[in-house]
Amino acid sequence: MHELWDLARALSYQAGQLQKGVICAHGKQWDGTFDATTNTWVSSNADVTTWLDNYNNAYAAFGVALDRANEAMSTFVSWALWDVTPATDAQGNIFDALVKAFDPLIACDLSLRQPSLGFPKDCYPVYPDIPQPTAPDFSLDAYKMASAVTGAVDSAGHKVKEIFDSDGVMLATASIIMVAGAVIAVQVVSLLPKARGR
Repeated sequence: MHELWDLARALSYQAGQLQKGVICAHGKQWDGTFDATTNTWVSSNADVTTWLDNYNNAYAAFGVALDRANEAMSTFVSWALWDVTPATDAQGNIFDALVKAFDPLIACDLSLRQPSLGFPKDCYPVYPDIPQPTAPDFSLDAYKMASAVTGAVDSAGHKVKEIFDSDGVMLATASIIMVAGAVIAVQVVSLLPKARGR
């Protein structure tokens, strides 16, 4: 749920910046003009009309998905489980649905930057202040822990190899291998309680 909150904040910001760009372009009559004699809106060209139709549909669909996410977050009651509760509701995975609903807005952003569309360059949406994630990344934490364990094993392995390469009796070599194994075990055990405590 916490990751869903981060995602909703970031995507809402981007959708808002894209909307600002469209409003800016409208002010420059990119999307056409109003003809008072026929009392109709005259589009600048068919490509612009198609883009606007796609954009309006994408914006509306994203709004529905965002409402679903907001509903799930507003009814969430256990803040103690905020970081570990799956972002799901009766319809399924809300996180994935929100990402999928945002994809057409990405396509709209990319296509409006094509010179043939004639979108005013000074109205291009920009995203300087995308909200950064605040949820813990358990996958990244697990990777870091695995890397630390692997590093400890690798370091001990190099030490053992050096011993094998040097002159010495087999008994001394076997003793050192056992000590290295104990060092690795101690390092792994010292990492595990930290992971459990998160």
